Amino acid sequence: MHPLRTSITGKLFIFICLSLLITILPLFLIVHNALQQFGDYAYKTNAQQITNLSNASLSALAMEQAQKYDQVFTRIKSSASLLARKASDVYGNLDMYSQNPLEMIPLELQKTNQIFFTPRSHPIITVFWGDQKISPYIGKEINALSHLGPYIRKVQEITPESVASHIITASGIGRYYTKNPKAKSQCFNLPSPKEFDLRNGEPVQMFMDPKNRDLKNREQKYMARNNMEQGAKWTDPYKDDVLDGFMMTAAAPIIDNSGNFKGIAGIDIPLTTIVMDLLQEKPGEKRYKEAILFKFLMDKQGKLIGFPKSYFDLFDIEIYTKKFKYSRDILNYNLGDTRNPEIKKAANLILDNRDSLFKVNINNENYLFTASSLPETGWHLVLVSSEKDLLSSAHQTRKALETILSQVSGHYLKYSAAIIFIAVFFIFCAIKIIIQPIKHLTQLTQKVSEGNLEMVCDQVSHINRKDEIGLLADAFKQMVKKLILSEKNEKAHVLSLEKQTDQLKRLNEHLVFSEEIERKTIASDLHDSIAQTLAIGISKIKTMDQPGTGTNAHDLRQIQRFLEQAIRDIRALIYKLNPPILDDFDIDIAIGFLVEETNEQYHTEFTYINNLEDPVRLKDALKLMLYRATGEMFTNILKHGRTKKAEIEISATETQISIRVEDNGIGMDVKKIKKMQGCGFGLYSISERMEHFNGSLTIHSKPDQGTRIILKAPIIPNKVNDENN
Repeated sequence: MHPLRTSITGKLFIFICLSLLITILPLFLIVHNALQQFGDYAYKTNAQQITNLSNASLSALAMEQAQKYDQVFTRIKSSASLLARKASDVYGNLDMYSQNPLEMIPLELQKTNQIFFTPRSHPIITVFWGDQKISPYIGKEINALSHLGPYIRKVQEITPESVASHIITASGIGRYYTKNPKAKSQCFNLPSPKEFDLRNGEPVQMFMDPKNRDLKNREQKYMARNNMEQGAKWTDPYKDDVLDGFMMTAAAPIIDNSGNFKGIAGIDIPLTTIVMDLLQEKPGEKRYKEAILFKFLMDKQGKLIGFPKSYFDLFDIEIYTKKFKYSRDILNYNLGDTRNPEIKKAANLILDNRDSLFKVNINNENYLFTASSLPETGWHLVLVSSEKDLLSSAHQTRKALETILSQVSGHYLKYSAAIIFIAVFFIFCAIKIIIQPIKHLTQLTQKVSEGNLEMVCDQVSHINRKDEIGLLADAFKQMVKKLILSEKNEKAHVLSLEKQTDQLKRLNEHLVFSEEIERKTIASDLHDSIAQTLAIGISKIKTMDQPGTGTNAHDLRQIQRFLEQAIRDIRALIYKLNPPILDDFDIDIAIGFLVEETNEQYHTEFTYINNLEDPVRLKDALKLMLYRATGEMFTNILKHGRTKKAEIEISATETQISIRVEDNGIGMDVKKIKKMQGCGFGLYSISERMEHFNGSLTIHSKPDQGTRIILKAPIIPNKVNDENN
């Protein structure tokens, strides 16, 4: 058989050539359909990108405008608070300010409405309507309020959006400043206080206690609660008594030193100015001039603050202007009044979300609603855009793509045949180049199965390519290296397991021996102390029970002492088995008590140094281990150190606790101690247990030079939950 047909190179070449011949006829249709699908995909992608970009830009634009005008409302409210604080200062020092008035304020009674006014030429209009005459106290109050003149003018200057700044006092005094001639002229045409009292308006009433808003007891009505919140508030839009149109007032309460409400400081803002400014096109919106149909404002209840009349029909809202009785009736229209369920749903979405963007279908056409809130007033600014206008450029792009696709199909049909013949030659050469290193890698895999890993790793290094074959060779090389490393790790792991098994075996022996020692110690203590004491007591009782032996108080007291001694011995044994101090105190306090107890019981002179400023958190088992180990080291000092003087120091870092026990006894040979691996709760046993807690035991000692032993163990960080303890 021909070698070309038996090798993988020949088989692959013949298969590719036959595949090209079989697919050449339907190839054009496949490519043509693919290009059409590409065109559709490109159109959808372009439309989606335009939609996403438009949505992001419109959201940013709505948020930018909302923030800008929210800052205006915030600045106006802050200015009202500033004026109120100055007025509160005046009322807090009324005597001082009244004795030195900044200006004399002449007032004359106007007979038409029975209100006292300053002359029309006076820059700041001062009004008094609280009584039919000006009492000495009212005169004193007016003189003191003269100091507010510069502040009233300044506040109006720094809020150019406002029409006027003013104060209204609980006693019926008003000071009003405006640059609007019409507003100033209308001030002198106020209705009589019997018809309407300015103190009954919303700017004053919203700071009143709801229980005292009647006019029967005026003094009680204007007594503020001592803990009244001293902050500015916005009124709802209202029909002004001075100017035509709607107005909003930023009002702040005036409070004296006793906490009594004395009036309000306010700044009047024409609603038409704010609304018209918001609904005008801004420079940043020029690129969306065709896409943005209109904008409108609604308050936090859904009432329409500003809405172009020409779009009421689009939103299916009926407006009957002939039925308007008052100017404020326009504010009673709500976006939810529409008969279109889609717009009604959109109104609820705007009110429920601070900032939102969603699609609404109106008359079988999609519109984008981009809403952003004004936190200061709770209003919502909404941009309404036409999705059709936003996607107009995408439609033009689709037409251009269809033209290009038809041209590409023709060119493809012409050049595809020539390219196929040229490709056959390059395919054969490429197959040859690709198959050769794969064949070499196949041979190397056989050597891997034989175990010649080192040799295979060297031979793979000779394959130096940057394509997929090179990546395959690198992966094969890394695999061989990992196999070599795995063998080494396996051997090391076996040795480690053997070592750990041996260590666990020794530790288990230590634990068994330690338990046996503890049992013997407990049995010895019970026999030597408690059992003997109880036996003596029983013997005394038997003696007293014999015939002819009387009971006397001395024998009873003696038996009582035996029983009390037995109880003390039992309690001491219980304390030794399970020290309760570890349940109630931290390790440093427990060791401190252990030092004191040792000094008292054995007449030692142990010195305790506690360097811990804050409590350290330890596992319960580690805490008991450190306590037991410290006690064992005290026992070693007394038994083997031949000294009664030692120094115990406890300290800690952020990660570990350290306990140093140092004496000036006879010392020891540390190398010999390390070779002694006997059972029991000795130094070696302590070292084994410290390693179990990821801790350590370090011994520094020489014969006749004392001994220093340092215990170190990890602590629980403060951020770790108590459940880990």
